[in-house]
Amino acid sequence: MRSVSLVLSLALVMSGCSDTLSPLALAGRWSELFMAGGFNLNMTLVPIGKNLTGNGDFCVELGGCGTVKVTGAVSGDAVHVDISYQSLNALMDGFTQRFDGHLVSGNRLVGSVIGEVAGQRTQGPDSVTYQRS
Repeated sequence: MRSVSLVLSLALVMSGCSDTLSPLALAGRWSELFMAGGFNLNMTLVPIGKNLTGNGDFCVELGGCGTVKVTGAVSGDAVHVDISYQSLNALMDGFTQRFDGHLVSGNRLVGSVIGEVAGQRTQGPDSVTYQRS
């Protein structure tokens, strides 16, 4: 565990010294801040090379809960993540959010999301912040 913390700390320091963000700096659990309408999203990002993968969960006040599958990539200092929703009652099935942003501190991802269903935009772009949790 100590070596993982050391690697993550080193990745954060090195990412502040150049224009290239290490995907290791994004490893861990993230939660969306300032959500409206009783919406709650949590996701775990796992770096694999320059790519990101992961999973998570969400709840909508009147729409139930479900899981998310996460894929993405890091390019320079930019972070791109696709969040695919699967709900227990099919309300959110097929909904995908595309996040584009930057790591502004070791614990915050800031950017915008666009929501889509079957390639048709249904949301945004909306500003969003994810906090490491």
